[in-house]
Amino acid sequence: MSLTAVELGLGSLWICDIYFAYKELSEWLNTKGELLAALAVGYADETPQARLRNSLNDIVEWRDKD
Repeated sequence: MSLTAVELGLGSLWICDIYFAYKELSEWLNTKGELLAALAVGYADETPQARLRNSLNDIVEWRDKD
């Protein structure tokens, strides 16, 4: 869902800690099932610049199998 949101020009945020609003979310969704996480989807209010990333070779140590 998150990748599809990006393809549609939307932003998304995976929220694992929904327990602070578990009761309210369950009532809003009208479900008796177990909720594990939420995905917020919408249009971004800002467009931050991409962060600098380390190269894979700088952070991974490749070892031969002995």
